[in-house]
Amino acid sequence: MARRKPGNRSSTVTNRRKLIERRLKATRPAEASYHANHLLILYGIFIGLQLLAKGLTAYVGQVLPAFTPGTPAGDANSLWFQILLVNTVMALIVVVYLKRVSGTTVGWLEPPLVIEEEGLRELREQLSAGEGGGASGAAPGRSGGRVLGSLEGSRLALWSVAIGATTWLGTSLVNRGLLYGLAQVGVVEDWTQTQHLAQVYGGALQAGALGAVTALTLVIVFAAPVVEELFFRRSIIPILETREMPLGLIVFLSALLFVPAHSDQIIAARVLLAAVVYAVAYIKTRRLLVPVLMHVTNNLLAVIAVLLQFPVILQP
Repeated sequence: MARRKPGNRSSTVTNRRKLIERRLKATRPAEASYHANHLLILYGIFIGLQLLAKGLTAYVGQVLPAFTPGTPAGDANSLWFQILLVNTVMALIVVVYLKRVSGTTVGWLEPPLVIEEEGLRELREQLSAGEGGGASGAAPGRSGGRVLGSLEGSRLALWSVAIGATTWLGTSLVNRGLLYGLAQVGVVEDWTQTQHLAQVYGGALQAGALGAVTALTLVIVFAAPVVEELFFRRSIIPILETREMPLGLIVFLSALLFVPAHSDQIIAARVLLAAVVYAVAYIKTRRLLVPVLMHVTNNLLAVIAVLLQFPVILQP
């Protein structure tokens, strides 16, 4: 009777793991339950939340003196409260949508996975329980380990930060160039004017409202980019992809939908160009962390430009 060669059992388990992972993994939106109507619903909720937050912020300003509009500290506190409120609620809605409606994972560090169908649930349980060779609970579809723990992942993160910085610089120059051109033909009076956010920062700093400045910075640099990428890139792009439209049109539409979320911008071109970069980055990598890092870097540099009084050509 022939002996079984050592290692055959381990090889079988490895092959079985790969088979299960291939069956569970999905990177194409057609395999998930996205639908075009979801876009209208989610975007309508987003716009509704913005309007609701403005009204609630005005009410809070009447109750709490620190949030009273018209004062430097009040303007800063009202702004961060409004942004945080919208982003917190929207994050919960999007995560529930991805998991319960579209049936997919978020996909921060790797391409999203379709949550298992009923017929594959037993296979995953067997894999986690280590049946047939003690393969212990590594989650299917994640055999490559943590992305950021690998050299490839580290390089990807560094490239994301570098592209985010380049995006900030490029869009700043484009923004000021457009404003200068419009000023020459009389469309705008002053090409050096800054957006509302920069004015709020300036007023709060002059008033010594460091708490309001700190809260506003944390919300703008970290909270807003994470939630906006979760919504505009991770949710909207896969929905648009179900319409079988050209890739360039998908990128443009997702970027165009991003503009109303930044109504305080003097010229929408800056936001539109940045959103195009984020959309392309997400489509190329399918890792949500990539556009998030770009967006965080962009916002961080914009805040630093205001706080350190960079030349006006680099200020938002």
